[in-house]
Amino acid sequence: PRTSPSPSWFSDTWTHDATMLKRTGIARRAFLAWTKRWNTSVAEETNRKRAVLYVPAHDQRKVEKAAQEIDVDVVCLDCEDAVVEGRKEEARKKASEHLQKLNFGRSEVAVRLNAVSTGLCGRDVREVFSNRVLPDIVILPKVETLDDIQYFKSRMESVLQLRDDKHGGVSGKRGKKLQLMIKCESARGLVQLGSILEKAKEASSLLELTGCMFGGYDYAADVHAIRTDHATELLFARQNFVTQCRAHRVAPIDMICIDYKDLNRVKREAIEARQFGFSGKQIIHPSSVEPVQNAFLPTTKEVEEAKELVRLFEEKQAEGIGAFLYKGVMVDLPMLYQARAILALSKHMPT
Repeated sequence: PRTSPSPSWFSDTWTHDATMLKRTGIARRAFLAWTKRWNTSVAEETNRKRAVLYVPAHDQRKVEKAAQEIDVDVVCLDCEDAVVEGRKEEARKKASEHLQKLNFGRSEVAVRLNAVSTGLCGRDVREVFSNRVLPDIVILPKVETLDDIQYFKSRMESVLQLRDDKHGGVSGKRGKKLQLMIKCESARGLVQLGSILEKAKEASSLLELTGCMFGGYDYAADVHAIRTDHATELLFARQNFVTQCRAHRVAPIDMICIDYKDLNRVKREAIEARQFGFSGKQIIHPSSVEPVQNAFLPTTKEVEEAKELVRLFEEKQAEGIGAFLYKGVMVDLPMLYQARAILALSKHMPT
């Protein structure tokens, strides 16, 4: 007997109920798989670190200004690059003091330690993490090997255990689990980054790896690159960095713009960073806060288009259609994922 041909996946009409049910099931399973992936990535984005402002920990005036006047996602009390060698001890002591005395409002507070390779990291950990009030985030710079993570882990666990016996449970300044962010600043660090991120995730039951930062200037010096205004010499490194961070579900944070007085350049770099897939950017001056944080929020047009796309996708999903045309462009699950990420970020837009 003659049988009807099986309908094509791209057919506009479906005449077989069995095929329709099969197609709906496939679409539903794919939708659920992408929903799980979307939920994980949205969690990365809604833990906002759009701008990380470095402040020399020993500079009382600048730290107080950051705490009282600047509406930034993360204030980082810096014990590393912003502090000359002769004031390292002062910086770590002042960082601990600021944590006990100052109210940083909605901002998360981070402390950037000195690198393991300097021999100062252990002293930083002991000074900053022995007291009652701890930072929300600890930043470990210039990570190049698994040994760096292992040393840091052993120091942190030892100090936090002693602190726990004295002060009780361990949490950040805002009462949440301590966060760890590491910095990739060399060719060796970038090559090893995947393994380093895996190791850092296992660093301690007391620490949660929430971000990884790219040190563009140190990286450029390490590979003998010549810095340019448009950073084309770092294109491969930055995109490779983002790819590895996203593969390990860690939020990537872009390099600083050292020419902070040129706000057009700051804004351009921040917009480019968002286009590359970064979640935020490091900054060194309060004037960079507004252009950088705004760059990592969607525009009103993006939000409206995302709402419309999600609405249409849900309608098509109910019909068992997995891909459709929207404004002349083929829409499928990856575009739904992007639209929902935009809507998640839009919750933080000013009203």
